[in-house]
Amino acid sequence: MSRWTTHATLFVGLSILASVPLFAQQASEEPPAGPGLELIQRSCVSCHDIYMITTKRKTPEQWAEVMDLMAARGAEVTPDEMQIIAEYLSQNFSPSGARAAQQQSASKH
Repeated sequence: MSRWTTHATLFVGLSILASVPLFAQQASEEPPAGPGLELIQRSCVSCHDIYMITTKRKTPEQWAEVMDLMAARGAEVTPDEMQIIAEYLSQNFSPSGARAAQQQSASKH
C-alpha cells in the first residue's frame, strides 16, 4: 500500500469513528412530546425507526412533500393527521428548529 493510500484509509476510518458518538448522542434523545408524536409512533414507525425520522431536518414544504409521498405509498393516515404530523415535524425537525433546540440545550448548561 502506498503512503497516500494508507493516509487516506486512516483519515476515512477516523472520520467514521468521530461521527459515531455524535449520531449516538442525537439518536438517544427522545423526540419532544406533541400532538404529532403519537401519530408518528402509530403510523410511521411500523416502517421507519423514530430516530431515522427525527434526525432529518427539512423545511415545512419538504415535510409536506414527505407526507404526500408516504400517503401515496400507503401510509394509513387521514389528511387531517398528515397535517398534524407535518406541523409537528416542521416545528421540531426543521433547519431553524434544530438551531433553536441547540440554543435551548446550550442555555441549560
